[in-house]
Amino acid sequence: MKKYIFFLVSLITPTISWAQVTVGVRFNNPLLYVSSISNLRDREGEELGSNTHLFGLHSGIFARIPLKEKHWALHTELLYKTEGTSAIYDEDWDTRKHFYFQYIDAPILLHWEGKRMFRGFLQAGISPKFLTSATYIKGRFDYNEENVIPHFHKFVLTGQVGGGVLWDIKRVVITTDMRMSWNLTPITSHRVRGVDFGKSTGFSVALVSVGVGYKLGHRKEEKKKSNEAI
Repeated sequence: MKKYIFFLVSLITPTISWAQVTVGVRFNNPLLYVSSISNLRDREGEELGSNTHLFGLHSGIFARIPLKEKHWALHTELLYKTEGTSAIYDEDWDTRKHFYFQYIDAPILLHWEGKRMFRGFLQAGISPKFLTSATYIKGRFDYNEENVIPHFHKFVLTGQVGGGVLWDIKRVVITTDMRMSWNLTPITSHRVRGVDFGKSTGFSVALVSVGVGYKLGHRKEEKKKSNEAI
């Protein structure tokens, strides 16, 4: 595996425009973020209903690395992400089972974008996410939480796609985008508190996220241009 990673890095590194690297912070609007896990089943294999988890977080830091080829950029992030779902057996709230998850999400995305200062972009890639917390509540929300992290995989791989707009100002890059992600690997392979996650599919949608970053090589670019003018 290390050999493949080194080979991939060796291919990408010569195409990177290091002088234009941007680092910054990214935060989402919790009111416009939803996540859910569908295709949950009971002990008898019958499919259960599920509810979406609202008001989640998907925020952290990012690095944007333009590639020397026109229109392309490598975009990486390190984010705190919350997800959740509820397994619904019937109309009785006391029979419902709620699961909440916290992850460290590390997307690796390829951007295709325009060339103007204000431009649109499309993004796609993969993201390893690492489980830091998993809790379970049965029935109403005033019941006690139970730690169920040992029952779930600590590592999950997701796919991510989205798009947005970007303002490339003199020293700063500002982005706003929409992104959808879905699990490529299962979160667990067995039942947890009577709910079978074996064939489940998890997804999340962040409708509005904003990023603000600073160009690390801005001063070098200014000196280069002034020297060329002289």
